[in-house]
Amino acid sequence: MSNIVSVTFDGIEETCDLEIDDKDHQFYLANGVLTSNSHATGYAMISYQCAHLMTYHEESWLTAYLESMSNNPDDRAKAFSEIRALGYKIVPIDINHAGSGWTILPGKKFMPSFTTVKGIGDAAVAEILEERPYKSFEDVLWDENGFWKHSKFNKRALEALINIGAFQSLDCIGEDKLFSSYAHMYEVVITHINDIKKRTSKEPQKGRQEFYRLVKELRDKVESWNRKELALKSIEHFGSIDVGALIEPQLLDIFVNKGVQSIDEYEEKGVYWFCAGVSTPKKTKTGKTYTLLEIMGLGGKMYKCYVWGAKSSDPQIEPYSICFGEVSKSDFGFATQRWNLRILE
Repeated sequence: MSNIVSVTFDGIEETCDLEIDDKDHQFYLANGVLTSNSHATGYAMISYQCAHLMTYHEESWLTAYLESMSNNPDDRAKAFSEIRALGYKIVPIDINHAGSGWTILPGKKFMPSFTTVKGIGDAAVAEILEERPYKSFEDVLWDENGFWKHSKFNKRALEALINIGAFQSLDCIGEDKLFSSYAHMYEVVITHINDIKKRTSKEPQKGRQEFYRLVKELRDKVESWNRKELALKSIEHFGSIDVGALIEPQLLDIFVNKGVQSIDEYEEKGVYWFCAGVSTPKKTKTGKTYTLLEIMGLGGKMYKCYVWGAKSSDPQIEPYSICFGEVSKSDFGFATQRWNLRILE
Protein backbone atom coordinates (compact mmCIF):
# COMPACT_ATOMS: atom_id res chain seq x y z
CA MET A 1 0.00 0.00 0.00
CA SER A 2 1.34 3.45 -0.97
CA ASN A 3 1.83 6.16 1.63
CA ILE A 4 0.02 9.53 1.36
CA VAL A 5 2.56 12.15 0.34
CA SER A 6 0.40 15.29 0.61
CA VAL A 7 -3.21 16.50 0.95
CA THR A 8 -4.70 19.50 -0.93
CA PHE A 9 -7.91 21.22 0.21
CA ASP A 10 -10.53 21.09 -2.57
CA GLY A 11 -13.40 23.08 -1.08
CA ILE A 12 -16.76 22.12 0.46
CA GLU A 13 -19.62 20.32 -1.29
CA GLU A 14 -23.09 19.50 0.02
CA THR A 15 -23.92 15.79 0.32
CA CYS A 16 -26.84 13.65 1.51
CA ASP A 17 -26.93 10.91 4.14
CA LEU A 18 -30.11 8.86 3.67
CA GLU A 19 -31.04 6.51 6.53
CA ILE A 20 -34.20 4.39 6.73
CA ASP A 21 -35.28 2.93 10.06
CA ASP A 22 -36.43 -0.66 9.66
CA LYS A 23 -36.58 -3.45 12.28
CA ASP A 24 -35.46 -6.06 9.72
CA HIS A 25 -32.43 -3.97 8.73
CA GLN A 26 -33.61 -4.14 5.14
CA PHE A 27 -36.33 -2.56 3.03
CA TYR A 28 -38.02 -2.53 -0.38
CA LEU A 29 -37.47 0.33 -2.77
CA ALA A 30 -40.37 1.89 -4.67
CA ASN A 31 -39.64 -0.33 -7.67
CA GLY A 32 -39.90 -3.53 -5.60
CA VAL A 33 -36.14 -4.29 -5.39
CA LEU A 34 -35.03 -5.70 -1.99
CA THR A 35 -31.97 -3.94 -0.60
CA SER A 36 -30.11 -3.58 2.72
CA ASN A 37 -27.19 -1.69 4.19
CA SER A 38 -24.06 -1.69 2.06
CA HIS A 39 -21.89 -3.52 4.57
CA ALA A 40 -23.80 -6.75 3.83
CA THR A 41 -22.68 -6.50 0.20
CA GLY A 42 -19.14 -5.84 1.39
CA TYR A 43 -19.17 -8.96 3.57
CA ALA A 44 -20.46 -11.03 0.66
CA MET A 45 -17.69 -9.79 -1.62
CA ILE A 46 -15.00 -10.47 0.99
CA SER A 47 -16.43 -13.95 1.65
CA TYR A 48 -16.32 -14.71 -2.08
CA GLN A 49 -12.71 -13.50 -2.30
CA CYS A 50 -11.71 -15.61 0.72
CA ALA A 51 -13.42 -18.68 -0.72
CA HIS A 52 -11.63 -18.18 -4.05
CA LEU A 53 -8.23 -17.87 -2.37
CA MET A 54 -8.89 -20.88 -0.15
CA THR A 55 -9.91 -22.98 -3.17
CA TYR A 56 -7.15 -22.05 -5.61
CA HIS A 57 -4.31 -20.82 -3.36
CA GLU A 58 -4.89 -22.81 -0.20
CA GLU A 59 -1.39 -22.75 1.34
CA SER A 60 -0.80 -19.05 0.66
CA TRP A 61 -4.23 -18.18 2.04
CA LEU A 62 -3.65 -20.25 5.18
CA THR A 63 -0.26 -18.61 5.66
CA ALA A 64 -1.90 -15.18 5.63
CA TYR A 65 -4.58 -16.47 8.01
CA LEU A 66 -1.94 -17.73 10.47
CA GLU A 67 -0.11 -14.39 10.30
CA SER A 68 -3.31 -12.54 11.22
CA MET A 69 -4.23 -14.87 14.11
CA SER A 70 -0.85 -15.42 15.78
CA ASN A 71 -0.71 -12.51 18.23
CA ASN A 72 -3.56 -13.57 20.51
CA PRO A 73 -3.59 -16.95 22.36
CA ASP A 74 -7.34 -17.46 21.81
CA ASP A 75 -7.10 -16.65 18.10
CA ARG A 76 -3.95 -18.75 17.75
CA ALA A 77 -5.59 -21.79 19.37
CA LYS A 78 -8.58 -21.46 17.03
CA ALA A 79 -6.34 -21.07 13.95
CA PHE A 80 -4.09 -24.00 14.88
CA SER A 81 -7.12 -26.23 15.41
CA GLU A 82 -8.56 -25.28 12.02
CA ILE A 83 -5.21 -25.76 10.29
CA ARG A 84 -4.77 -29.25 11.79
CA ALA A 85 -8.34 -30.15 10.79
CA LEU A 86 -7.28 -29.54 7.18
CA GLY A 87 -4.43 -32.05 7.55
CA TYR A 88 -1.58 -29.61 8.20
CA LYS A 89 0.98 -29.63 11.00
CA ILE A 90 2.44 -26.68 12.91
CA VAL A 91 6.14 -27.47 13.36
CA PRO A 92 8.74 -25.79 15.60
CA ILE A 93 11.00 -23.01 14.30
CA ASP A 94 14.26 -24.20 12.76
CA ILE A 95 17.29 -22.08 11.89
CA ASN A 96 17.53 -23.50 8.36
CA HIS A 97 13.85 -23.23 7.41
CA ALA A 98 12.12 -20.36 9.25
CA GLY A 99 11.85 -16.93 7.66
CA SER A 100 10.50 -13.45 8.32
CA GLY A 101 6.95 -14.76 7.80
CA TRP A 102 5.24 -18.13 8.17
CA THR A 103 6.98 -20.78 6.05
CA ILE A 104 5.27 -23.53 4.04
CA LEU A 105 7.25 -26.79 4.12
CA PRO A 106 6.76 -30.02 2.15
CA GLY A 107 4.39 -32.52 3.70
CA LYS A 108 1.67 -29.96 4.59
CA LYS A 109 3.70 -28.28 7.33
CA PHE A 110 3.68 -24.70 8.54
CA MET A 111 6.55 -23.13 10.50
CA PRO A 112 6.23 -19.87 12.48
CA SER A 113 8.53 -16.97 11.63
CA PHE A 114 11.65 -15.82 13.44
CA THR A 115 9.86 -12.56 14.17
CA THR A 116 7.48 -14.34 16.59
CA VAL A 117 10.47 -14.96 18.90
CA LYS A 118 11.38 -12.27 21.43
CA GLY A 119 15.14 -11.72 21.36
CA ILE A 120 15.63 -12.05 17.61
CA GLY A 121 15.69 -8.72 15.80
CA ASP A 122 15.28 -7.98 12.10
CA ALA A 123 19.04 -7.53 11.60
CA ALA A 124 19.74 -10.97 13.09
CA VAL A 125 17.06 -12.56 10.88
CA ALA A 126 18.53 -10.91 7.76
CA GLU A 127 22.00 -12.22 8.60
CA ILE A 128 20.74 -15.75 9.23
CA LEU A 129 18.90 -15.79 5.89
CA GLU A 130 22.02 -14.52 4.12
CA GLU A 131 24.41 -17.06 5.67
CA ARG A 132 22.36 -20.24 5.59
CA PRO A 133 22.02 -23.11 4.88
CA TYR A 134 24.07 -24.19 7.88
CA LYS A 135 25.54 -27.66 7.52
CA SER A 136 26.54 -28.19 11.16
CA PHE A 137 26.38 -26.37 14.47
CA GLU A 138 30.03 -25.38 14.10
CA ASP A 139 29.04 -23.79 10.80
CA VAL A 140 26.70 -21.51 12.80
CA LEU A 141 29.59 -20.25 14.94
CA TRP A 142 32.69 -19.98 12.72
CA ASP A 143 33.48 -19.29 9.08
CA GLU A 144 35.85 -21.41 7.00
CA ASN A 145 38.83 -19.37 8.22
CA GLY A 146 38.03 -19.83 11.89
CA PHE A 147 36.61 -16.34 12.48
CA TRP A 148 33.40 -15.82 14.46
CA LYS A 149 30.80 -15.91 11.73
CA HIS A 150 28.10 -13.43 12.71
CA SER A 151 27.83 -9.92 14.11
CA LYS A 152 24.09 -9.10 13.97
CA PHE A 153 23.11 -12.63 14.92
CA ASN A 154 24.42 -11.97 18.42
CA LYS A 155 24.46 -13.74 21.77
CA ARG A 156 20.89 -12.71 22.64
CA ALA A 157 19.49 -14.08 19.39
CA LEU A 158 21.57 -17.26 19.64
CA GLU A 159 20.36 -17.78 23.20
CA ALA A 160 16.75 -17.40 22.07
CA LEU A 161 17.13 -20.03 19.34
CA ILE A 162 18.78 -22.46 21.76
CA ASN A 163 16.01 -21.90 24.33
CA ILE A 164 13.29 -22.75 21.80
CA GLY A 165 15.19 -25.72 20.31
CA ALA A 166 15.67 -24.35 16.80
CA PHE A 167 18.57 -26.54 15.60
CA GLN A 168 16.83 -29.83 14.74
CA SER A 169 17.90 -29.71 11.08
CA LEU A 170 21.55 -29.84 12.16
CA ASP A 171 21.05 -33.23 13.89
CA CYS A 172 23.30 -32.20 16.78
CA ILE A 173 21.17 -33.13 19.83
CA GLY A 174 20.89 -36.56 21.40
CA GLU A 175 22.86 -39.63 22.31
CA ASP A 176 26.13 -39.87 20.36
CA LYS A 177 25.52 -36.37 18.92
CA LEU A 178 27.54 -33.19 19.48
CA PHE A 179 25.31 -32.15 22.42
CA SER A 180 23.39 -34.40 24.77
CA SER A 181 20.61 -31.81 25.12
CA TYR A 182 19.76 -28.18 24.52
CA ALA A 183 20.69 -27.50 28.14
CA HIS A 184 24.15 -28.90 27.34
CA MET A 185 24.34 -26.68 24.25
CA TYR A 186 23.32 -23.63 26.29
CA GLU A 187 25.99 -24.24 28.93
CA VAL A 188 28.76 -24.63 26.35
CA VAL A 189 27.78 -21.85 23.95
CA ILE A 190 26.02 -19.16 25.98
CA THR A 191 27.60 -19.49 29.41
CA HIS A 192 31.11 -19.73 27.90
CA ILE A 193 30.62 -17.64 24.77
CA ASN A 194 33.58 -15.34 25.50
CA ASP A 195 35.88 -18.36 25.82
CA ILE A 196 34.81 -20.02 22.56
CA LYS A 197 35.09 -16.72 20.64
CA LYS A 198 38.78 -16.24 21.52
CA ARG A 199 41.23 -16.11 18.62
CA THR A 200 44.82 -14.87 18.39
CA SER A 201 47.31 -14.70 15.56
CA LYS A 202 49.36 -17.44 17.22
CA GLU A 203 46.34 -19.54 18.13
CA PRO A 204 43.65 -18.94 15.50
CA GLN A 205 41.74 -22.05 16.62
CA LYS A 206 41.88 -21.30 20.34
CA GLY A 207 38.14 -20.69 20.69
CA ARG A 208 37.17 -23.73 18.65
CA GLN A 209 39.47 -25.96 20.69
CA GLU A 210 37.94 -24.60 23.91
CA PHE A 211 34.50 -25.32 22.46
CA TYR A 212 35.26 -29.00 21.93
CA ARG A 213 36.89 -29.27 25.35
CA LEU A 214 33.77 -27.83 27.00
CA VAL A 215 31.48 -30.11 24.99
CA LYS A 216 33.32 -33.14 26.32
CA GLU A 217 33.76 -31.86 29.88
CA LEU A 218 30.15 -30.79 30.42
CA ARG A 219 28.37 -33.64 28.61
CA ASP A 220 27.46 -35.58 31.76
CA LYS A 221 27.26 -32.58 34.10
CA VAL A 222 24.21 -30.81 32.66
CA GLU A 223 20.68 -32.14 33.09
CA SER A 224 18.09 -31.67 30.35
CA TRP A 225 15.52 -28.95 30.94
CA ASN A 226 12.33 -30.18 32.57
CA ARG A 227 8.84 -29.17 31.42
CA LYS A 228 8.64 -26.28 33.87
CA GLU A 229 11.92 -24.83 32.62
CA LEU A 230 10.80 -25.27 29.01
CA ALA A 231 7.48 -23.57 29.82
CA LEU A 232 9.25 -20.56 31.37
CA LYS A 233 11.52 -20.26 28.34
CA SER A 234 8.47 -20.42 26.08
CA ILE A 235 6.81 -17.60 28.02
CA GLU A 236 10.04 -15.59 27.84
CA HIS A 237 10.33 -15.84 24.06
CA PHE A 238 6.72 -16.24 22.86
CA GLY A 239 4.78 -14.47 25.61
CA SER A 240 2.78 -17.65 26.23
CA ILE A 241 3.40 -21.36 26.72
CA ASP A 242 4.27 -23.28 23.57
CA VAL A 243 2.73 -26.63 24.48
CA GLY A 244 4.31 -28.16 21.38
CA ALA A 245 7.73 -27.63 22.97
CA LEU A 246 6.67 -29.46 26.15
CA ILE A 247 5.43 -32.66 24.53
CA GLU A 248 7.83 -35.12 22.95
CA PRO A 249 7.31 -35.51 19.16
CA GLN A 250 7.06 -39.30 19.58
CA LEU A 251 4.25 -38.90 22.12
CA LEU A 252 2.42 -36.44 19.88
CA ASP A 253 2.69 -38.94 17.00
CA ILE A 254 1.18 -41.63 19.22
CA PHE A 255 -1.77 -39.37 20.06
CA VAL A 256 -2.28 -38.62 16.36
CA ASN A 257 -2.09 -42.30 15.37
CA LYS A 258 -4.55 -43.26 18.12
CA GLY A 259 -6.93 -40.48 17.15
CA VAL A 260 -6.55 -38.65 20.48
CA GLN A 261 -6.96 -34.94 19.76
CA SER A 262 -5.76 -31.89 21.66
CA ILE A 263 -8.34 -30.27 23.95
CA ASP A 264 -8.31 -27.32 21.51
CA GLU A 265 -10.11 -29.56 19.03
CA TYR A 266 -12.96 -30.54 21.36
CA GLU A 267 -16.19 -31.38 19.53
CA GLU A 268 -18.03 -33.79 21.83
CA LYS A 269 -17.48 -35.90 24.92
CA GLY A 270 -14.51 -38.20 24.38
CA VAL A 271 -10.81 -38.78 25.03
CA TYR A 272 -8.50 -35.77 24.63
CA TRP A 273 -5.01 -34.84 25.73
CA PHE A 274 -3.84 -31.60 27.31
CA CYS A 275 -1.05 -29.95 29.28
CA ALA A 276 -1.89 -29.26 32.94
CA GLY A 277 -1.41 -25.90 34.57
CA VAL A 278 -2.10 -24.91 38.17
CA SER A 279 -4.41 -27.22 40.14
CA THR A 280 -6.44 -25.83 43.05
CA PRO A 281 -8.42 -27.96 45.55
CA LYS A 282 -12.01 -26.70 45.89
CA LYS A 283 -15.31 -27.50 47.60
CA THR A 284 -18.88 -27.05 46.44
CA LYS A 285 -21.49 -25.36 48.65
CA THR A 286 -22.59 -28.82 49.76
CA GLY A 287 -19.04 -29.78 50.78
CA LYS A 288 -18.20 -31.97 47.78
CA THR A 289 -14.48 -31.78 46.93
CA TYR A 290 -13.05 -31.31 43.45
CA THR A 291 -9.95 -29.89 41.77
CA LEU A 292 -10.07 -26.84 39.52
CA LEU A 293 -7.38 -27.52 36.94
CA GLU A 294 -6.02 -25.16 34.31
CA ILE A 295 -5.41 -26.99 31.04
CA MET A 296 -3.94 -26.06 27.65
CA GLY A 297 -3.93 -27.57 24.18
CA LEU A 298 -1.41 -27.10 21.39
CA GLY A 299 -2.59 -23.57 20.71
CA GLY A 300 -1.64 -22.42 24.21
CA LYS A 301 -5.12 -21.20 25.18
CA MET A 302 -5.97 -21.73 28.86
CA TYR A 303 -9.20 -23.49 29.88
CA LYS A 304 -10.83 -24.46 33.17
CA CYS A 305 -11.37 -28.15 33.89
CA TYR A 306 -13.29 -29.50 36.88
CA VAL A 307 -11.76 -32.78 38.10
CA TRP A 308 -14.17 -34.79 40.24
CA GLY A 309 -13.73 -37.89 42.36
CA ALA A 310 -10.11 -37.46 43.41
CA LYS A 311 -8.75 -39.66 46.21
CA SER A 312 -5.96 -38.83 48.63
CA SER A 313 -3.96 -41.73 47.17
CA ASP A 314 -4.09 -40.32 43.62
CA PRO A 315 -0.83 -38.85 42.28
CA GLN A 316 -0.83 -35.05 42.29
CA ILE A 317 -1.26 -33.37 38.91
CA GLU A 318 1.91 -31.31 38.64
CA PRO A 319 2.01 -28.16 36.48
CA TYR A 320 3.09 -28.83 32.87
CA SER A 321 2.26 -32.56 33.09
CA ILE A 322 0.86 -34.09 29.91
CA CYS A 323 -2.48 -35.77 30.61
CA PHE A 324 -5.20 -37.54 28.67
CA GLY A 325 -8.59 -38.91 29.50
CA GLU A 326 -12.32 -38.70 28.88
CA VAL A 327 -13.49 -35.08 28.98
CA SER A 328 -16.91 -33.45 28.67
CA LYS A 329 -17.90 -29.80 28.38
CA SER A 330 -20.64 -27.55 29.73
CA ASP A 331 -21.27 -23.83 30.09
CA PHE A 332 -18.99 -23.86 33.14
CA GLY A 333 -15.98 -25.39 31.33
CA PHE A 334 -14.47 -28.81 30.84
CA ALA A 335 -14.96 -31.65 33.32
CA THR A 336 -13.55 -35.11 33.94
CA GLN A 337 -13.45 -37.81 36.61
CA ARG A 338 -10.09 -38.38 38.29
CA TRP A 339 -10.22 -42.11 37.58
CA ASN A 340 -10.60 -41.36 33.86
CA LEU A 341 -7.46 -39.21 33.83
CA ARG A 342 -3.94 -40.46 33.10
CA ILE A 343 -0.80 -38.46 33.83
CA LEU A 344 2.22 -39.09 31.60
CA GLU A 345 5.68 -38.60 33.13
